[in-house]
Amino acid sequence: MEHSGVTVVVIKNVVVTEIGSVTVKLQWTLGVAISAIAMGIWVAPTHQTSHIHKSTRLTPDARTVLQLDKAAIGTPKLVRSRAIADASLAILDDETLLAQKNGGDSDTRPDSSRSGRLRLDGSTLIANGSLASSYEISLSQQGRVTVELKSDEFDAYLRLLDSEGNLIAENDDRSDFNFNSRLDESLDAGTYTILVSTYGVLQQGRYDIGVTGQAEIAETTFPSPSDSSLIPLDIPQTIASLSDSRAAVSAEGTSYRSVVQLYVGQGSGSGTLLTDDGLLLTNYHVLTESDGTTLTEEPIFIGVATEPDRAVTPLFRGTIERSAEAEDLALVQITSDLLGNPIPDDMNFDTVPLGDADDVGLGDRVVILGFPGTTSIQAGGASYLTLTEGVIGAILPRNGRRHDFITDATVNAGNSGGAALNADGELIGVPSSNVSDTSVGPGDFDTASVLRAVTAMPDEWRSLIR
Repeated sequence: MEHSGVTVVVIKNVVVTEIGSVTVKLQWTLGVAISAIAMGIWVAPTHQTSHIHKSTRLTPDARTVLQLDKAAIGTPKLVRSRAIADASLAILDDETLLAQKNGGDSDTRPDSSRSGRLRLDGSTLIANGSLASSYEISLSQQGRVTVELKSDEFDAYLRLLDSEGNLIAENDDRSDFNFNSRLDESLDAGTYTILVSTYGVLQQGRYDIGVTGQAEIAETTFPSPSDSSLIPLDIPQTIASLSDSRAAVSAEGTSYRSVVQLYVGQGSGSGTLLTDDGLLLTNYHVLTESDGTTLTEEPIFIGVATEPDRAVTPLFRGTIERSAEAEDLALVQITSDLLGNPIPDDMNFDTVPLGDADDVGLGDRVVILGFPGTTSIQAGGASYLTLTEGVIGAILPRNGRRHDFITDATVNAGNSGGAALNADGELIGVPSSNVSDTSVGPGDFDTASVLRAVTAMPDEWRSLIR
């Protein structure tokens, strides 16, 4: 076909246009060259059409490029684009780059779209601790549907369910080469549910979702997923069940529910419940702003693992009761449920008894309980309680009392503030940090975990632990 004096030859799914002595080759599917990823084209001399010739440049006179008209799939259409000056690769906007990377065309506008906001006081809280919204799409016949979720304010997680609540596909925005959560599926005729959620626990923010294909997107009531981690959370009922059911315990007799997760801003840590009315011990640095020294003014949310094999569930709010920056310790009091409602009068939290740190000896076994971030990486953003163990390798005093224990037990980021237990299930320390010795040799280093001994607590705090 002819257009403005430029010859266009269509050969199957490849379009070749000759502009002077330069051949521009546009492939509708993703090319293997970097330039093809960026724009869907590559440039080569007329006698070479199979690879990039790096020195080839488009002149300022070459102002027409081929683009695929979205409305005419299967019928290529030559349209005007912006001028391409002295460059071997055309620089396109982020949306076009995304479309080309995913094998789409340069018109990225979805056929149907919605905007929304995930927030604690207006969205559905699901059992894995994420906030979520739901949308419905219906297909009258089999076809391919693309769903894309974008947010600059939280890590996005996109799921597609069938009419029975079964998970068909899922995608998060943390994968390599994945700018946003995106699903591209071939679906049978029927009704499907899109779940928009956060990757992390209790993240909040605005988002945009778009659907391309023969489907309109509409808001719908939250479904009943077959996956228990996606079921809407009934906070009052879940809290009541903590009192009505017996918690699983460790080999040392410690209730797994006595170790909790704390959410402060975009960070998280662990804590150990010491009293049945909800007073817990944690690290000072868990409660600070990003500078590591200023105590947060944001709400402190607290989550409980109702069972060892269940994702931690955010259920409560708390306030800072005491803090000791020099000792990196703090007390937090649970004050209400997650939505600000009073704690039931008959609620008694599972607790860990204080042990005697002065009785700890070298080689004594120690068990670490907490919520490291490693589980959320493996479990799609959900956190799980972990248990590691080791022995006491060193006892370090300060100001005439035991201050730190060094152990080979694994302590990862997120374990901070958790429980270090002796063989009787008593709290002897708080996992606080790691230390490394890089002087061992080239490429070698020794790492050990630091437990802040409970004897480092200010004496006045013990009067609050009754």
